[in-house]
Amino acid sequence: MIYSYTQISQYLVCPRRYRHRYLDGWQEKDTRAAMLFGRAFERALAAYFRSSPRKLPLAILDHSERLP
Repeated sequence: MIYSYTQISQYLVCPRRYRHRYLDGWQEKDTRAAMLFGRAFERALAAYFRSSPRKLPLAILDHSERLP
């Protein structure tokens, strides 16, 4: 079995949490407002860019040229 850094650190922090998550297959519900907003924003962007091909607005192109 191959262990990731995250799995090892989870075990060191809380062996019981490691067991529930990786061995028993339990998943935490992440219902924080920031996560919900982030997921909704990602879905909206994905839907926007999946629809017909569009050019980027000129305002975005103008600002990218001014970056240091």
